[in-house]
Amino acid sequence: MCDFVESVSKVVLVNLICGAGEMDRKRKNRLTCFVTLVLVSGLAGGAFADTTWNGSESSNWTVAANWDAGVPDAADKAYINDSSVTQPVIADGHVATSYQFFIGCGDGSGTVTVETGGTLTTAKNSYVGHSGGDGILNIDGGAVTANKGLLMANVACTGIINMTAGTLEVKAGTNDSNWWEQMFIIGDNGAGTFNMSGGLVTVHKNIEFAQGPDSSGTLNMTDGTINVTGDFDLYLVRSGRCVIRSL
Repeated sequence: MCDFVESVSKVVLVNLICGAGEMDRKRKNRLTCFVTLVLVSGLAGGAFADTTWNGSESSNWTVAANWDAGVPDAADKAYINDSSVTQPVIADGHVATSYQFFIGCGDGSGTVTVETGGTLTTAKNSYVGHSGGDGILNIDGGAVTANKGLLMANVACTGIINMTAGTLEVKAGTNDSNWWEQMFIIGDNGAGTFNMSGGLVTVHKNIEFAQGPDSSGTLNMTDGTINVTGDFDLYLVRSGRCVIRSL
């Protein structure tokens, strides 16, 4: 498991005013206020579980035994980190969801394939290659929807997407200050490569290449369509490199 911490700070300010009266009434008011405080504090948080692919039974994403903590859903972070095991496939009729996915992370690497009729949807910014781990996402006719951004090759790693058919939709978050939730990045302080020979890519805000020092972003496109509603940006910082080929 790679080290990834999502920092969330919560401040709960509660003003308690308990009316004057008999001692029993005061105690009752205090008890009521205490219980309310506990409930509010408990509801303020949001816990997300981690589940890591082990491929112990098959390549089927939807089989619980293939994950160490069960099949991920929209409240779980899914890690695909071990290239020595059978890699996950989202096949026809399979619906895969996660809060975030990390294909390759830390010292591990992994590959996910989405076939025709399969869908993969993530609720928050996700990664193909993250923090030293190499990742590959194959879109072979399936549908991938990345809410709040998709980052390829995020810090000292490689991230590759091979797309032959199907759809890839990258949606932006509503908080503009969280830049990583606003865009599709090919090469974010790492080496990102997008090989496209068919299909449709829709980016609802920005697509960026080679963001950050020592980055490279490469688009090899022989067929297909890319629609960008925002900006098509090149960030070449220090040794950043961008290559766009129509072969």
